[in-house]
Amino acid sequence: MEITGPPPSSPSLTANPPGLQSWQVGQILRAVVVAPTVNQVTTLQIGNERIQASTPRPVDVGHHLKVEVVQNTPQPLLKVLNATQPNNNIENSLRQALPRQAPLTSLLANITLIATRPAQLPLPLAIPPQLSTAIRQLFERLPDRKTVTTSSGLKQAVQDSGLFLERKLGDQIQHATPRQNRTQSIQTDLKAHLLRILLTAATATSEKSSATTDRTGTPPLPSLLPLTTASNTTLPPPLRGTTPKPQSQAEATLMQIHNLAQALQEIRQQSEGALARLQLHQIASLPAVEQGVTHWSFELPVRNGDQVDLFHLQIETEEESQHRDTKQNKKWSITIAFDIDKLGPIHARLRLYNDQISATLWVEQASTTHLVRQHLEQLQNQFDRAGLEVTALNCQSGCPPISESASNHHAIVDINA
Repeated sequence: MEITGPPPSSPSLTANPPGLQSWQVGQILRAVVVAPTVNQVTTLQIGNERIQASTPRPVDVGHHLKVEVVQNTPQPLLKVLNATQPNNNIENSLRQALPRQAPLTSLLANITLIATRPAQLPLPLAIPPQLSTAIRQLFERLPDRKTVTTSSGLKQAVQDSGLFLERKLGDQIQHATPRQNRTQSIQTDLKAHLLRILLTAATATSEKSSATTDRTGTPPLPSLLPLTTASNTTLPPPLRGTTPKPQSQAEATLMQIHNLAQALQEIRQQSEGALARLQLHQIASLPAVEQGVTHWSFELPVRNGDQVDLFHLQIETEEESQHRDTKQNKKWSITIAFDIDKLGPIHARLRLYNDQISATLWVEQASTTHLVRQHLEQLQNQFDRAGLEVTALNCQSGCPPISESASNHHAIVDINA
């Protein structure tokens, strides 16, 4: 496509996926490059849309693009307004984390297996004691279902979600917190536990590799079995502008591994993927350009007996401009997605303004829809006891509308300079 107006470094792109028909001419969109350019094809994330785009030049992963919709019929046409990098630190973090991010569910399945059913591990698979201890500590310190049903318990669970670890450490240094108290304050933090597991697994891998080399005189051969990687999952990265996606419990991949070196590598790789995904949540939760707007994105593992359910949450606030100095007149929007065993995927959207609340649930399984509707009155009673006025409360079958739900990948966008 020939470009008129923008410089050669600012290409245009065309699109035709069905989910993009809601774009309006003149609308300004923000895109993030989420996959490396291969054979002149790269992948863009625009809101909830993941789009395959062809480009004559490579575009770095994590690169931000600001685009304008200049045509929506018969085929959408977008013009790139700029391709600047406003914050090199953020861009570099995105570039490193996006290709490595992986669902937390796979790691949680293996953690649950080691912490609750170690005897079921394939023989002769024996997890090193230090790594086994670190894994059990993470599992035991996860919040349980009873804890997160209380306001104080839920608040603590959010604080320990890993989203605020660096802030905790910064506050401790600033206030000269004694070393012992520093350790105690992060004992329940998810990111701190994941870092501890990663370090312990890496150390165990190095020790085993050295021991094998000492005995045989040659380093061990690499594993021939495929390990879990970020590239074999369709779960989109939790970028700003996307919405939470339900995630069901995964199978423990360690049940298919009979070699300790490979098991250590699996745990290490899954820990790296989980930490990369958590880092993307932190980036998505950074303060926005708009004043008075807060956005938190995080995933909350919750113990349910000997299993772990994962809840993906987004919490957004926006203060009314004329009342920014008060805690009142603040709008809250809370989006939750989860997939609990036997209930199937469930999405929820709550909006709170002062003492008024509205809630909509989308349930994908028909049998669960009936069950949820039976309990709506109980939910309303709980809101009433909390002193909230319920303005709307309903349950719908299926998925949220396309504008509020993560969309499928699309593969018909061309970028030409």
